[in-house]
Amino acid sequence: MKATDLSEALNHVDDAYLLEMEAPEKECKPMKNRKKTLRMFAAAALIALLCVTAYAADLLKLSSLETGRCTHYENFADVNRAVAQAGLCLEVPETLGGGFAFRDAEVQEVIGRDESRKKALTFQELNVYYTDSSGTRLVFGAYANQKGVFQSDRAPDRTETVNGIVLSYRLDHYRFMPADYKLTDEDARWEQQPGNYISYGSEAKEEEDVAFLCWEKDGVSYSIMDPGARVSVNALFSAARELLEK
Repeated sequence: MKATDLSEALNHVDDAYLLEMEAPEKECKPMKNRKKTLRMFAAAALIALLCVTAYAADLLKLSSLETGRCTHYENFADVNRAVAQAGLCLEVPETLGGGFAFRDAEVQEVIGRDESRKKALTFQELNVYYTDSSGTRLVFGAYANQKGVFQSDRAPDRTETVNGIVLSYRLDHYRFMPADYKLTDEDARWEQQPGNYISYGSEAKEEEDVAFLCWEKDGVSYSIMDPGARVSVNALFSAARELLEK
């Protein structure tokens, strides 16, 4: 069982959005248009990182994920408050990968519910946004590792070990469709390929690649996400190495 409707996962809203995990295969439900572009890319990381294990489905009875309150931090001086709110103990860099500067940060509540809508799981996820001089964005994410609950749904495209920590890189491919779009046979075949996902709610048909690098250290799950896959793979590994070698 996997989380398939994650296109609304990181909108700046206070009301909860349901992220169903019961849809067959990779079927996705309509998404909101508000601030959707970057949040669609951020949802890509959740698709990869928040795939529910059999343990979570059977013992915790998780049937859905939803987002709760999201707190936004505009100034780097407030980042330590964001880290504390997320229940983490880590140092957030003001620059990332040499040319990316801090833009803003947010702490997003993630809630897992059972079939009767009771809370079975809740945690806070920290997301820090960076931009370079060209406007390219990277997202540094972290949350307390939910052991036995989530796992990736496919093997990484590349791995590297730094100081005993395994870095896993994945490149996923997305087609964003209007809400009333009818899938063609070609779309259906394309979606069955590993790393391909279709989501609905865009104003027009769009295609984007989303790259991310993830690792775990001291009970925390980390990721660097590259919406649009505009940064080289080597540069992403270099940015992660800088974080791990500090």
